[in-house]
Amino acid sequence: MNKEQEYIKMVFNEETKIKIFNFDGLKYVAPLAASIGWSAKQTMEALDIMPENGARAGTSLRWILNVLLENDEVLQEHCKIYNIQYSDIDPRKNTLIQIVKIFAENNVKSIDIGFIFGNVVSYDFIDLVYAYRMGNIKDELFRE
Repeated sequence: MNKEQEYIKMVFNEETKIKIFNFDGLKYVAPLAASIGWSAKQTMEALDIMPENGARAGTSLRWILNVLLENDEVLQEHCKIYNIQYSDIDPRKNTLIQIVKIFAENNVKSIDIGFIFGNVVSYDFIDLVYAYRMGNIKDELFRE
């Protein structure tokens, strides 16, 4: 079964915990998520923790993933400052929750998150890091 078929099956599976608001967001991020090897569960989990819903969540998540995948000089510089290994925040190897956890545990400052992600989605990522620090995001949301 290819990734597109997996997403379709996931959407129509009654047992899947999916918020109707995030269904719209899926179309904005699913192709990129599938291309980096994220399962439907990982993608929905990421959409579920985004501060916004729907299309805004999907486009913000897509932007976050693109920034992390690009691994430009700004990201590399800030990884050095906070002693973060790129492999720990590479979305091809980690879920969004794992990446947020790394930023939170390394006390990456909001201003630096702004430099890394730019004005478009930095507030969303800052909200995610803050929510993790406050215990509002669990390491595995879908675990029963």
